[in-house]
Amino acid sequence: MYGSHLAAHPSPHVPSSIYVRLPQLYSYLRGGDGAARNGTGYDARVTKFALYTYSTPNLGDEVQSIAARRFLPQVDYYINRDELGTFSDPDNTDEIKLIANGWYMHSPYQFAPTDPNINPLWVSMYVNRGNDKVQQAMFGPDGLAAMRGPGIPVGARDPETAKLMRSKGLDAYWSGCATLTLQRDERIKKQDFVLACDVSDEVFEFVKSKTDRPVYRISPYFNANLTLEERFATAEWMLSMYQAAHSTVTCRLHCMLPSTAFGTPVALIKTPGNYVARRFAGLESFVRSATQDEYLNNYEFFNVDDPGENPTDFLEKRQSLVDTFSTFTGYDAVDHGIGFSRTNIPELIGNEALMSSIMKFTEPSNKLRKEHVATEKQLKESLSQQEALQQRVDSSFVGKAEIQARRLVRGLRRRVSAK
Repeated sequence: MYGSHLAAHPSPHVPSSIYVRLPQLYSYLRGGDGAARNGTGYDARVTKFALYTYSTPNLGDEVQSIAARRFLPQVDYYINRDELGTFSDPDNTDEIKLIANGWYMHSPYQFAPTDPNINPLWVSMYVNRGNDKVQQAMFGPDGLAAMRGPGIPVGARDPETAKLMRSKGLDAYWSGCATLTLQRDERIKKQDFVLACDVSDEVFEFVKSKTDRPVYRISPYFNANLTLEERFATAEWMLSMYQAAHSTVTCRLHCMLPSTAFGTPVALIKTPGNYVARRFAGLESFVRSATQDEYLNNYEFFNVDDPGENPTDFLEKRQSLVDTFSTFTGYDAVDHGIGFSRTNIPELIGNEALMSSIMKFTEPSNKLRKEHVATEKQLKESLSQQEALQQRVDSSFVGKAEIQARRLVRGLRRRVSAK
């Protein structure tokens, strides 16, 4: 299901001592018999297709790849986003098409492809301005040549990145984010819970005090180093929760935009120490947004029981992206009746016992959450310092959860076995 080749390496940011597998759960998600669930019904062609994979603790990266996967008839290769320049086609294929969307980038900063068979579509890109090595990799001679190579404008995820690219001499435009194209999975039915994704303790408790609905709290930052298949399956589960929720409050871009794409009422709560205006530029106009203090003083801004519908301003960007991607690859899963999920994930939504175990596994402890926010606040002075700090926070966020992860995984395995 996930391709025959993997160009990925263990993350230097994730301690090997907390490498945790969930074989029983993921065997179940694949159908119980371990059979891959592809289901595209699309014949292999001379042109092959690649998808980005990652070595970070942030499953928001996989969400971006799942969005791109909608437009791939199959995945022949996985290529680590941060090691694109080291990929070598083992089959000497005529052409390997890659939708090269996402957040750029982490060490080892291997940006420019060296394999001549790679045909990248540079679109929905965000550039980390806080790291000189990223700037050198992307805007040095090789990086600029790579982005100019296809002979078409480069798509930036946000207007600020488009402006930066143009200042480097690139023909760039604001494409929007690929996650706006995420397609609903019709197996997933609406549930009665409210979702709180990485909001502060204050917002979480505030929302709980205002509704009788269950409020589930999750985070895309994981406390276990999962395998590639487990990462994608877990990201699918998170997306399933975004689609199933009655309403959602979040501070995360890759919860906000997928929820918008699914039609789930969502509000962006701009959390102190976490919100970086440049990252959300242009994109936050697609949803209702407020600072944390504004929301805590005006609940009717987003009443989770009666939230109303989302704005529809994103639809033009969404359609433009759909046209761009489907023209590039010649394929759209929606035309084949395929949703975003390639697993049995929809069967989990509504299974209270199993969901409870996974919820605990995906929810960071309050202590870790407070440490995460407090550390970010220390470097609030400049954007470059904030983004450099995020890499260190990601590493410590994972490492400190080792004991918690082991305990929760044991409980999860027992519940899956019982099912």
